[in-house]
Formats: sequence, structure tokens, C-alpha cells
Amino acid sequence: MGANDREAFRMLHGDIPTIDALAAVVDSVLAHRSPDAPQHPLNRLGQERYLRWQLEQDPALVSMSAVTATEPPQPRANLKDPIPCVARAVDADGRESMVVCSVGIDVDLVGFVADVQEMADAPVIVALRARDAVAITHDVLGLLTTPVDIRIV
Repeated sequence: MGANDREAFRMLHGDIPTIDALAAVVDSVLAHRSPDAPQHPLNRLGQERYLRWQLEQDPALVSMSAVTATEPPQPRANLKDPIPCVARAVDADGRESMVVCSVGIDVDLVGFVADVQEMADAPVIVALRARDAVAITHDVLGLLTTPVDIRIV
């Protein structure tokens, strides 16, 4: 939730203790942020972050032993516009990689991946949903100077 969301919530529900208010919000959102939930605005926001969370819960989805969220090369401007997110991953042999999670067809993905490659001294894995792994994405990522490993989740 952004600062404006928190302020609006306080204005409407200022009499509810913070911990109770937060618990109610979490309960509301959880109902819409599960893999089998029907389409809803709450499960259309931050889908790439949900993908990263899934990788953190099950690193084997990208053939890793551990996946942890990390800072992106550029801060996210807002919640409504999709932008890839980044994680650090470690494989069974202790080798580190960066994972870029992207959902949908993202025309800015290549530039984002290049920025991640520049900020990190580690190989980059691009995690995509099967429906988003279209040929043009593979082709354009293949133009990067340093190759990336595309993993379908």
C-alpha cells in the first residue's frame, strides 16, 4: 500500500486499531491473490511480484535452492504500472544468479534485464509464465551482449 492509500484508510477507518485494520486488509487481499482466484483488480496488480514470491516459496521452479527478493536497478514509480522485479538466487552448488520476474508482454524487459546485468556480477535468469514466453521475447532477449537463461514457470 502506498502513502496515499494509508492516508485514505486512516481518514475512513481511523477508529480501528492499526493491527486490526492491517489484518482485515490482509484477509481481504488474500482472498484475491491465490492462483485459483477469479480475475479481480487486486490480482492484476503486481503480478510479477507474486511470481517472485512463488519463486521464494519454491526455488526449484527456477532450478535454484534459494530465492530472495532484492532491489531493482530502478525504483518502481507506482503500483499500477507493471515493471519486472528482481531476486537473488543460489543454486545447489552455491553459485549466485539474479532472477528477473516478468509477467505479460513487456516491451521494456530487455532494457530492464540489461540494467540488472550491469548492476550485478552474476548470471541473469528471466522467469516468465508459459503464456508470456512468446517467440519475440526470446528473440529480443537473445540480442543482449551477455546471454540470459529464460526459465518458464
